[in-house]
Amino acid sequence: DSMALLDMCKSLHMHVIAAHMNYQKRKSADRDMEGVRQYCMQHHIPCEIRLQQEPCDTNFQAFAREKRYAFFHELTIQYQAAGILIAHQKDDVLETYQMQIQRQNIPNIYGLCDHVQIYGCQVVRPLLSYTKKQLECYCQEHDVPYFLDESNLSDRYTRNRIRHSMIDNMSETEKNKMIEEIKQKNQDLACIRAQSHQFLNKWNYQIEDLLAQSYIAFILDTWIYQTCHVHVSQKEIQEIITL
Repeated sequence: DSMALLDMCKSLHMHVIAAHMNYQKRKSADRDMEGVRQYCMQHHIPCEIRLQQEPCDTNFQAFAREKRYAFFHELTIQYQAAGILIAHQKDDVLETYQMQIQRQNIPNIYGLCDHVQIYGCQVVRPLLSYTKKQLECYCQEHDVPYFLDESNLSDRYTRNRIRHSMIDNMSETEKNKMIEEIKQKNQDLACIRAQSHQFLNKWNYQIEDLLAQSYIAFILDTWIYQTCHVHVSQKEIQEIITL
């Protein structure tokens, strides 16, 4: 995905800096790093590579994401870049959505947003309309080298299990249908969020008024997020309502 995006940027004569984080957790990591470096040297693209050496004693995917975006943020300052381009694609949207459903979260948005602020940086995801298979075909047709992360073949992570058991078996029509489902849920979510904000703006903290609302779960989620900057699960919301 990332190599396809980088090649598209090159073809459009965009001034970009390639950023590669090597977590050194698999044997093929150095192969991938050198492949990116060679491509950038061949096409005269500035390339920044970082070897991640800090130990991780928590969730690795969350750890890796934090370190990756911190690295990107440093580079936007160093190069005075306008923002960050990330190669998330349609399958990533569907996987994220299914993870949100399984975890019973009330998120800021279902799936992935094409523009978002992370660490104060503008992050853009321009490939959300492409499937992974389409991006593989792009690389093959344009002779762009790409590298397969064998850790994606494992079912160790929730995202991988969802990908292998569901997303990989869906047709293009089924994927597009789920994308439309996500769009509708986001429209409904935005409407209920607006109603929740209207209630909170005039609420006098009387519990009876809160319990009388039909969308109390969304109001509580909105209030918790405004106060603590985290989303909790629907199960935890229901426990709060019961208390």
